[in-house]
Amino acid sequence: MKLWLKGVLVFLAAVAVLSAIGASMSPPVQNNVTPLSVTVATSQTYQSYSDSVNGFTVQVPGAWEIFRNPTPTSEESAAGLIPVLSVHPSNSQGFGGSFVVSVDKSPQIGSASQYAVTYKEKLAQIWSSEGITYNSLQNMTLAGSLAFEIAYTIHFPTNGGGDCPARDVVTTHNGMAYILGFDTCSASDASANLTRFGTFESSFGFLSP
Repeated sequence: MKLWLKGVLVFLAAVAVLSAIGASMSPPVQNNVTPLSVTVATSQTYQSYSDSVNGFTVQVPGAWEIFRNPTPTSEESAAGLIPVLSVHPSNSQGFGGSFVVSVDKSPQIGSASQYAVTYKEKLAQIWSSEGITYNSLQNMTLAGSLAFEIAYTIHFPTNGGGDCPARDVVTTHNGMAYILGFDTCSASDASANLTRFGTFESSFGFLSP
């Protein structure tokens, strides 16, 4: 969800701008994540990414770059959203989007259905300068838990930004909310990587019951 993140990607500045910022970040390991907290085991086409700090595991495309704990934007921080994983191809592969996992550790998260409503409010807060339209909210399953897919459009009325359709998947587990997002404003990127995002989404799991 997508967690779509303003100013960086991720799920997130003027979606394509966010991912461009994420693509320019180096080194791939950021902030104070200890080597023991995250392990990556490479397979032929996907990498199995495990984050013991935030309690999840997910499969990411094997050739993509991994950014742990990308710096949140001020809007994300204000909304209580913490991006913990952003993955995307290298610049040479010509894809301007990212797959993002974010968490919300607020003690008042509640159920997945309650949080879906809260998350829409957080999105409105994050994108207040641009404008946002909600297109649909439907339930689904993520990692065996009830989840909600929120489809929306971000409006960029200035600088030739246009409209960017977005989709985030949100769920709750053990007092935390998890948000998965696919960040791109490019229709060709979205079409070319939809299957990959499906694998990313369906492979997502929790490390604790």
